[in-house]
Amino acid sequence: QLYVSSDYGQSWMPRRGLGTWLGGAVSATGAVMTVFLTPTAATAALIRSTDYGTTFSDISGTALTGSAYWRSVAMTNSGAVQTALAYGGSIYRSADTGVTWDASATVDVVGILSTAFSSVVSPTYAWKSIAMSADAKYQTGVVGGSGQIYVNSNYGRETWTAVESARNWVAVAMSADGKYQSAVVTSGAIYYNINFGTGSWTAVSSPTGLTWTNIAVSSASGQYQTVVGNGATNIYVNSNYGGGTWTSKESARNWYGVAISSTGQYQTAINRSGFIYIDASFGAAGSWTP
Repeated sequence: QLYVSSDYGQSWMPRRGLGTWLGGAVSATGAVMTVFLTPTAATAALIRSTDYGTTFSDISGTALTGSAYWRSVAMTNSGAVQTALAYGGSIYRSADTGVTWDASATVDVVGILSTAFSSVVSPTYAWKSIAMSADAKYQTGVVGGSGQIYVNSNYGRETWTAVESARNWVAVAMSADGKYQSAVVTSGAIYYNINFGTGSWTAVSSPTGLTWTNIAVSSASGQYQTVVGNGATNIYVNSNYGGGTWTSKESARNWYGVAISSTGQYQTAINRSGFIYIDASFGAAGSWTP
């Protein structure tokens, strides 16, 4: 089921029926949520809530066809502007709290296409994750397989520019102002950037080579960052904007996702086929609370 919490992760309430949930995004206040399930004919649409997760409904017109499926979504602080990625498909934008979505010619990835590209199914365009600044001005998407990082500084419109080398990127996160950004490569390194995603990204020397699944950045400043991986991997935390030392926390588990508050104090991670774990000390606790 889909569960929501309104007490810093202490308790969780079921809000939507059975399904294998893949991802989603929440506004700064928690009022607006957009989520999606693993792809099947019956669960191809985006799903939204505008009442703090009390009720959810499918978004009309967002069911994808063919092999494309929803893979990641990001939104502004208010939730008014949202961008979603379809794996094997397009970049989609919404400017009305997720009611309507568009993959128009105004979304152009340099060197790929100059028009709408909803029919793209090449693994090269296997979109995996997207992050955006609080006002949507800065947006960054990553591509798996042998893909690159794509950055945009015009509210998701017009040109998306490829940066960094082709790698198997899996997740990206950024601060509220968009300046501090970090991304992870499956079975590779953690990379960080302090220039709104443009230019080169710096690889962290350690830890590396782990099967990373997700990364989170404190939106207020970008100072606190947390990364998780699966296959009996620890949680790793950083309090230096992604640079310097990443410290191992918690026991090695099959971690799948992580999210942190704007200040970085409250953090929540999920163990696939296990418990939800929380921490209220900027990720610094040796053991997180299930």
